[in-house]
Amino acid sequence: MKSIFLFVLILFSTDIFSQTTPAGDSLMRNHMVQVKAALARQDYKSANEFLRKALALKKPLPDDAAYYNGAILFQQKKYAPAKSSFQKYLSLTGKSGMYYKESIEYIQKADLQICHKCGDSGFYELSDTCTDCHGGGKLKISCKSCNAKGKVLCKTCSGSGVARYGGSFGGTYQSCPACKGKGYIVCQSCLGKKDQDIFCEKCAGKGFLKTRVSCDHISSSSSDPVKLK
Repeated sequence: MKSIFLFVLILFSTDIFSQTTPAGDSLMRNHMVQVKAALARQDYKSANEFLRKALALKKPLPDDAAYYNGAILFQQKKYAPAKSSFQKYLSLTGKSGMYYKESIEYIQKADLQICHKCGDSGFYELSDTCTDCHGGGKLKISCKSCNAKGKVLCKTCSGSGVARYGGSFGGTYQSCPACKGKGYIVCQSCLGKKDQDIFCEKCAGKGFLKTRVSCDHISSSSSDPVKLK
């Protein structure tokens, strides 16, 4: 009776252990084994498919995955992202990584392939002087407040130049203190300059325009793949 109870307890304990072991981890490890095997036989299409499957599990990947990803991208002639992936692998593993030497070699080969004009993005930007403001970032326009006269009618005396002082049954008239009898005052918008500086809308006040240009680089043929250990 005691032995039967012990057998049931062991069986029950084993069942609990199997339930607490994430099935996704085992599947992810299997995918990574397939990735490595596919790269070893230079089957980059299959390697990419298995790596995508491993990523789809949304589980933590081993550091070597960064190297595998770089190798796949390199063979796809995506040299800039491939270099970034190898650099990521080196930052994770340092010189102790299994693929340290291969990563260095891949990075060196990628540098020879990457277009230094566009970084393999396919385009680059040129800066040209703005044709509207000629690089100044501002435009001069006639002052609208004074119609480019530099002065406006005095509101205190309505342009008469005279100010009246006194009550309803008489008063005195004196020279308007606001305009000193001139009937006008200096335009406060342009300060008498008759024009105003405004930001150039075409270049947003920068003085230059950026033009996106398609890169005319021609990628060289990729080097032979580095063999995995």
